[in-house]
Amino acid sequence: MNTIISGLIAQRLQDVTRLCDGLRQETSPGKIRESCRQINLACNEIDDWCKSLHGNQAYYQKQIGELRRAATALAQKCHEDEHPDSFWTAWDNFLRWLFRGKVPLLLESKAAREKRLKEERDNHEEEARRRAEEQRRQQEQARRRAEEQRRQQEQARRKAEEQRQREEQARRRAEEQRRQQEQARRKAEEQRKQQEQAKQQPQTANTYYAAFGLTWETLTEANLKEAWRRISLRYHPDVNPSPEAAQKFAEMNKIHDYLEAELRRKNNMKKSA
Repeated sequence: MNTIISGLIAQRLQDVTRLCDGLRQETSPGKIRESCRQINLACNEIDDWCKSLHGNQAYYQKQIGELRRAATALAQKCHEDEHPDSFWTAWDNFLRWLFRGKVPLLLESKAAREKRLKEERDNHEEEARRRAEEQRRQQEQARRRAEEQRRQQEQARRKAEEQRQREEQARRRAEEQRRQQEQARRKAEEQRKQQEQAKQQPQTANTYYAAFGLTWETLTEANLKEAWRRISLRYHPDVNPSPEAAQKFAEMNKIHDYLEAELRRKNNMKKSA
């Protein structure tokens, strides 16, 4: 049913087009107004047929309403202004609106309309896809910038860590160098003390031996005991209570310890030989 009515609407629109073409040949304002009246009647018929449509009724009624308003405005223009040039200017605008505007959509087939709607949907989906792709690209760029910033921060942190390690190594080398210098100074000081002791040793040893009346050759256990007994009888506090004797006895006691150590060293040398 809708197909038949749509065919009638298309046929009536062709009649409207033929009336429009006939208007171009008219010169009488009365005939022009009559043609506009017929166009308006044709639009009313098309409007009545649109009321019988079920699928695209609102669509057809909207388009026919616009067509009727345009034809009415054209008739009013012809009635108000009898000058042909002014009328034909308005008529050209009407034809331009009729054949290049929305009204020709009434003549398109169902397949063409579905194709057009599909193209519009595809265009809309393509635009949405482009916007989504652009948004994804912007997010990817933001992620790359954040990654680059994180990489730069990591490099700065690594450089700072390397600088700290180099400073720590330099500090350790300086500390090690200072320790080595301190050890060298201590060794030099110890060597100097040993040299001084070595220089003083013969004189000290001779003095110790002379205090007991002994020499290295006469140093024996019996001679050392005899000399220590003789010195004890002379300087021991129990025998001589004077302070000078007590001080002298303490010095002789240290010398006795030294000579005992020398005696042990001499005996060890003999055993080794």
